[in-house]
Parts: sequence; structure tokens; C-alpha cells
Amino acid sequence: MISSRRDPYQYSRSEIYQLTHEIFVPYEFGDKLDADFFTAEDKAYLRRALDRHATFALMLHDPDLTAELVMCLSYLRFTDLPIYRDALGYLLQAQRPNGSWGNYEDLREKYGDLIDQNLYLHTTMVSIEALAGAFGPVGQ
Repeated sequence: MISSRRDPYQYSRSEIYQLTHEIFVPYEFGDKLDADFFTAEDKAYLRRALDRHATFALMLHDPDLTAELVMCLSYLRFTDLPIYRDALGYLLQAQRPNGSWGNYEDLREKYGDLIDQNLYLHTTMVSIEALAGAFGPVGQ
């Protein structure tokens, strides 16, 4: 996805997820934050693309996608972008009263309690990881 340099406005939601995972892998999902895998050209492209994609995720009110994009912005050290602060603010406000993130209740009739393990758990996990990464390493 990164090497194609596609127009960020042409990405589907699932393609944005693919892009986030191309970023997660060299950083080992946050375990290797000193990685410097991407070229200057890659970073210039990603800066623009991630800004656009995070704006799109906020427009969708999608905490799962927003959290994954926040983690990518953080890994790449693009935390100076205004969308980074906006996305963090959104995640802080999007937590549900029961402590979870996301709203998948419209799928409960179809999938039953599987939405808890399959959807709420992932969204809550990535939201916590994004916020923990933004506000300092866990355990320090």
C-alpha cells in the first residue's frame, strides 16, 4: 500500500486497515519504536495519507480505525499534526460507561455475544494502546 503512493482519498476503509498494518509490522506493534524502516519519501507520503485517513476515521466516528491510525502517527513521530490531538480527544471522549470503546449493538442480534470478543475487545484494546502510547509508556 505504501509503495503504491495511491491518492489517500481513494482508499477504502479496509485498505486503510491494511496500511496501518504495513506500519505496525516494522515497529513490531509498538515493541520496537526505534525502528527507522521507512524512507524520507515514504514518510512524506505517510504523513499526508495518515492525516487524511485519521480525518476520515473521525468523520465516521470510528474509534477502532481512529485508534489504529493514532498508533501509526505515534510510531512515525507525526504527533505534531493537529489531527493527532483531535484523534486523541475523540478517543478520550468515545469511551463508553462500561469502559469499552465502540458501538456494535446493532450486530448483537446477528452475532450474539461474539461481538464482545470479536469487536468490542479489539476496539477497546487498540484504544487503550493508542492512549497509553500518547501519554507515556505503561509501567513508568
